[in-house]
Amino acid sequence: MSLIEITRRILISFLFIQLTSCSFNSEYHNLVESEIKKGEINNNLILGFSFGMTKQQYYDRCTILNKNKIITVGGYNFNPEQILTSTEKNTKKIKMSIDPNFEEKKIIDGLELRFNFLGWSNWNTDYQSSVLINQVKDSLISWLPGNDFIKVSIEGINEKPLVKVDGNRRIVLYKLNSKDVIAKINNLK
Repeated sequence: MSLIEITRRILISFLFIQLTSCSFNSEYHNLVESEIKKGEINNNLILGFSFGMTKQQYYDRCTILNKNKIITVGGYNFNPEQILTSTEKNTKKIKMSIDPNFEEKKIIDGLELRFNFLGWSNWNTDYQSSVLINQVKDSLISWLPGNDFIKVSIEGINEKPLVKVDGNRRIVLYKLNSKDVIAKINNLK
């Protein structure tokens, strides 16, 4: 094989990689751009929480949810937790922990949700995050309707996470480990 042929193949390979990575990134970039351009504001989150809620409003809402036995004080940094159950037969209970993100003015600009099966064990594949992530995805689509999830590359997350963008609201969904699934909901404004 000649030097020209080797150079040509390297150049073609390089161009192929560049084109495929650009088209993948541009799908996500185009989605975010088009959603922001729509001007649609989606401040609603879950359980009556919303972007723009003050820290005090958040705690007041937690108190109401706790009194109504919807949430309890949880394990991860004592954040609120909810046990999710389904009316379908033979479904596994899921624990959802809620961790708000407050900006400098003590206003909610995001939530981090952590999900895991209550009966999780490392050896039981039916209770692994690889099974759980699809159930969480379906729940998030039901709770926060809009666009579908797409797979994207995000620095710092090993596996390609699922991302859903609806106006100003973005959800990043990924497996943290064999037990936990994380959903980060943040405000793009």
